[in-house]
Amino acid sequence: MKSYMDPFPKGTRISQEFGTNPGGYNPAGGHTGRDYAVPVGTPVRAAGDGIIELSSWVTDNYLANSWWLTRYGGDMLVLNCGDNEPTFIYAHLSESTAAVGARVRKGQIIGWSGNTGTATSGPHCHVEELPPRWAFDNGTYGRVVPWFTEYYSHIPITPQSVTVKVQTEKMLIISKAKGDSAIWIGDGISRRQIPDVKTLEDYRKLAKWGVLSIYKNGETMDYPPAVLGEPVK
Repeated sequence: MKSYMDPFPKGTRISQEFGTNPGGYNPAGGHTGRDYAVPVGTPVRAAGDGIIELSSWVTDNYLANSWWLTRYGGDMLVLNCGDNEPTFIYAHLSESTAAVGARVRKGQIIGWSGNTGTATSGPHCHVEELPPRWAFDNGTYGRVVPWFTEYYSHIPITPQSVTVKVQTEKMLIISKAKGDSAIWIGDGISRRQIPDVKTLEDYRKLAKWGVLSIYKNGETMDYPPAVLGEPVK
């Protein structure tokens, strides 16, 4: 099995761990995931390369979807990392930005944490892992302990970390802010207009509004997903 990346930085506070507090909203085996105590608007990063299979709320009928999800989880994402690999679920999001069918990369921002759903005790992100060929009768609805061995880390901007065609001079980012042609940067809570982008972190912050391309010296290049994060063990 491949290694997977924690959706939040190392040391993020855990408010409820997997398998704790059986009963109530939880099944007999306890809590079905791991709760990260992060503020609304915190970037949520993909655990691995994979395909988004759900990016929305669901109905209260858990049998209507493949993962036994309900409106308890609010706005949710389901990331399928492939055959013989796990599936990850991210719940209570304020916004699930990755569309169904999208192929995403490890470390890519796929949503923003929130406080949505009918079963939440405050802002946090609930993360679950379903192993390959899971069985719903294991006491935690098929879920297992989320197992991450990598953490997202900021990497300095270099020609190699962005693309071989882009140097470290000023670069113009063409971004789309929900119908607005202006260039914006923000942290998920506030935002400001800027004339250009200079650092790799600036690229990441633009992800919420959708970077379309990088323009330099008359040449337009697709935005490279790899700059959204590099795995660190």
